[in-house]
Amino acid sequence: MLSLGTSVIIARVLGPEGQGIVSLTLMVPFALAVIGELGIESANVFYTSRGKIDRKYAVGNS
Repeated sequence: MLSLGTSVIIARVLGPEGQGIVSLTLMVPFALAVIGELGIESANVFYTSRGKIDRKYAVGNS
């Protein structure tokens, strides 16, 4: 509900162009975080199962 209300206010105050800029500003960090995390969970499972890293370290990576 809060997100819907915020979207309506942003659309009314900033207009379509401003809403696009806000959306892009919020989307870029999230997209970079997803790209940066690719393979980390799989690597944790792989290396932990083979005893190459400690479980505490793997949990810290997740």
